[in-house]
Amino acid sequence: MQNPMVAVSDADWRICASVSAERRDLLLKGAPSSASLIAIFGKAATFQAEAGCLKISWQEASEAPGHFRVEATVFVTSEQFDWIFNGSTGYRAAYWISVDEGLSFNCQLLQSIEPAFRIAWLGCARQVSWEHARLSLLGKHSKLWAPERKIFAPNECEDWGAYGLLIPDRWKGNGYNEGTRLPMPWPPRLEVKGTFINAAGHDWLPNKKAQRHEDIHETGFT
Repeated sequence: MQNPMVAVSDADWRICASVSAERRDLLLKGAPSSASLIAIFGKAATFQAEAGCLKISWQEASEAPGHFRVEATVFVTSEQFDWIFNGSTGYRAAYWISVDEGLSFNCQLLQSIEPAFRIAWLGCARQVSWEHARLSLLGKHSKLWAPERKIFAPNECEDWGAYGLLIPDRWKGNGYNEGTRLPMPWPPRLEVKGTFINAAGHDWLPNKKAQRHEDIHETGFT
């Protein structure tokens, strides 16, 4: 799979004038190439793994007992988060272009962190082998996303900020406004969630996530 070549024009990747000029320039003109962003993310994960602070868990699906997935958080700088998640060469921009471009970006971000996750996984005792956990990390339903509000953990709630700040026409005009926000979690980080698999390696996906990639393309949110 080739590296994605995401570059949405300023005319299409529209940002509200109320956003500061400094941040607008960061998102529209200062963003590195999509391939560079993938490398930046991989390096951040590797640095944390080698420092012993990349925390990975093996979580069971509440709706499908016996199916587990890899879950982890990769910390980045605020600038890197904006580039990767909100910028015109980043993750959501790839999905804005097409579902296929979004899938490619998603897949390659996951591949970029595989070496780091292996280091962290092998660094302590685990329920399952790395070979099995790797199936989850690189599974067909694996993904990245920004932290969202967690009802069960109120002290970790994240506010995605005001609506109507990121306003490409398709997302602005579809009547579903979640994707028009420009989140900035604190500390800046991205969540990695693998594919739920069972002991035989068979995957499971919640019905509500069956159209995830199409939803991001159409609305900027899932």
